[in-house]
Amino acid sequence: ENETAIFDYFTPVIPINTIIEDGYAKGILVSVIPWTLDFLGMMSWDNISMKQPYYRDTFGMLRSIHRNLNQSASSGYSHLATNLLSVGLQLDAFFADVIGLADVERLPEWNLSIPTYNGSQDVLD
Repeated sequence: ENETAIFDYFTPVIPINTIIEDGYAKGILVSVIPWTLDFLGMMSWDNISMKQPYYRDTFGMLRSIHRNLNQSASSGYSHLATNLLSVGLQLDAFFADVIGLADVERLPEWNLSIPTYNGSQDVLD
């Protein structure tokens, strides 16, 4: 526990959380999620970094986005015919391979509004 205490005050050089939030708000997850998951996937080799509060929040935000995609699908909008299908599949693989399915359920929740369908075939607002 002492070895990770210093990371409570650590802010990464790349503001991943801000980038993901902006991508979600602007409806450009298809552009943001692939490289973000590749970057975060490198943490599978570094257990200490994965436990940092900043990255735990990042993983929680991604899990909340994943849940919102699933909720929008259950409320009548299906992302199966859009590029968001690839986002959902990439998040599924990331959670299974990098975080672990049991740990995913213990991630913090983020308050993200459920996006609404804007009529385009590839984005959500």
